Amino acid sequence: MSNFSKMLEVNKEISTKKEERAIREITKMLDNNIQVTVAELVKRTGLSRAYFYKNPTVSDSLKKAREKQRGISFNHPTKVILDKAMEKQIYVLKKENERYKDKIKELEAEIEVLRKQANKNMLKVIKGL
Repeated sequence: MSNFSKMLEVNKEISTKKEERAIREITKMLDNNIQVTVAELVKRTGLSRAYFYKNPTVSDSLKKAREKQRGISFNHPTKVILDKAMEKQIYVLKKENERYKDKIKELEAEIEVLRKQANKNMLKVIKGL
């Protein structure tokens, strides 16, 4: 019986440490304004997804954290960087588009001049016949 009770005690200690780790990470994420999600908690703690749903203490702590964060908009750093890069790219492309539009206007004016010259030359040829 002694071995069995020792095993139960060890399992209880491991379970307690897991709970503490999960709750500590949830608290840390709340303090640092990081969105509390199960996926992020799995990455940070190494615990399974099921653990966060099945363990009543951790599940309750997770629900409370989500409730505190309800209505808060979170920006992911990579998204912010990509958005800025896209804005810069859009600006560059708009400038390039403006240059092409100006070039088109110049070419259209040149075409009109050449068309008039061609018409004059045709008139001279026709008169010369």
